[in-house]
Amino acid sequence: MLHAGIATARDAVRIWFTWRRQALICAGAIIVGVGIRAITEPPRYAGTARLVLLPRTGEGMVITSGTDEKRVAPVTIEDLNTEVGIMRSTDVLRETVISLIQESGEFSLADRHRWLPVAYAASADSAQIVEKGVAELSEALSVTNRPLSNLIDITLMAGNPGRAEHVLTRFLDTFIHHRNRTFSIEQGVSFLSAQADTLLNRLEDAEKQLSEYREKYGIVDIELQNREKLNELSSLEEQLKDIEYRIEDTRVRKQYFEAAVEQKQDDIIVTNRPGMPPLLVELDKAIIGLLMKRNAVSSGYTEGSRELAIIQRQIDKAYEQRIAEIGRALESERLEIVALEARRTSLQERVKTRKREVLEFNRKWQEINDLRRRAELHQKNYLLYASKREDARIFSEKTTRNLTNVRIVQSPSASTMRVSPRRTLMMFIALAVAVVGALALPFAFEAFDPRIKNPSDVVHVLGVPLLCTLDEMPASPIPSDKGARKVLS
Repeated sequence: MLHAGIATARDAVRIWFTWRRQALICAGAIIVGVGIRAITEPPRYAGTARLVLLPRTGEGMVITSGTDEKRVAPVTIEDLNTEVGIMRSTDVLRETVISLIQESGEFSLADRHRWLPVAYAASADSAQIVEKGVAELSEALSVTNRPLSNLIDITLMAGNPGRAEHVLTRFLDTFIHHRNRTFSIEQGVSFLSAQADTLLNRLEDAEKQLSEYREKYGIVDIELQNREKLNELSSLEEQLKDIEYRIEDTRVRKQYFEAAVEQKQDDIIVTNRPGMPPLLVELDKAIIGLLMKRNAVSSGYTEGSRELAIIQRQIDKAYEQRIAEIGRALESERLEIVALEARRTSLQERVKTRKREVLEFNRKWQEINDLRRRAELHQKNYLLYASKREDARIFSEKTTRNLTNVRIVQSPSASTMRVSPRRTLMMFIALAVAVVGALALPFAFEAFDPRIKNPSDVVHVLGVPLLCTLDEMPASPIPSDKGARKVLS
């Protein structure tokens, strides 16, 4: 037991020699076990290949020299992870295993000629065999994408170099075929073609309806014609407003003339209203002048004098002329009002007619715009589907000609140097572990051994101080009582 540690080197040597047999047995077992493992473990060879994922243009085609760089879509980490995910997918692994089984009747990654083969031959339980092969292939396959590059490294472990190279070649062929099938849009070509043809027919129908509508209503330039009609309507409305103003102004003058008829001689004043007849203005001036002259003469003559009578006759004559002129002006204003009202009625009818025409034309304009938008929509959709159909056709042609953007830059190959087992390294490691174990195991055995072997164990177990120790005495036979009695006698 190890309770107080190892005090001297002599204690360590004593402990090791006490358990040397067990230590040597453990070390030998380690070396023998590792040696058997190194001898019996099937060799493993690595088959390697390398792919590159090229950027694609807008049409999905492979880049060549002279390609417009603005149409190139760079490779992203998502693209690389997608390719790695497709490679590691169960469908790719299963198709690879099935193709190898159909080719040779079995699937094996181990060396067939060794005494521990791993082979899955075709039998009644084919599904289970395929699943076992998929599991083995998945475990032996390693797919990684190199950082800061578009490269993908593929490594496959197998029992011999030829098998590793053959299985890896078949795996890459299966992957590329499965990838093309996954990204293939061959069925989409027919769908896109049907959609493009349908949209083309709709476009032709819409254009035909638009042409017939234009021809039916005599529409050449819908926007120009609509603008002309709006300008004409605006002009008519301006004319109508002008007629309204003129009618109002004529009515005001008519009212003035009607009031002027009742006006007395002494109440006449000269006015400069717009539209007043010049003769009426001159008569008003003459009457006012005669009135002023009469007032001046009346101060020097009597009321019945000859001079005042002459001036009064002149005033009466001018007043009669004024009344006659006002009557003619009043009649003229009445006729003007009648003419203006008739013209206003005509303009109102024309405005109503033009408004109906504008509304009808706006309705036609809306219908034409609807037909035009429908035709533009069909044209846009047709061009979209036609472009997609062409892209699909190019992609299908590219797939047929094996122009995918995944290229094999390093063909599958396998080195004749086995990857595992590394027997020399295994034996060196086994020897090192055996030495360490042989040196360390005696102390472990000593720690778990409950027997008392030295004075310190006595103190530790009994918990009392040790007074003295006696050397080990050789065993001597003790005489029996009978022998003792003979000696005494």
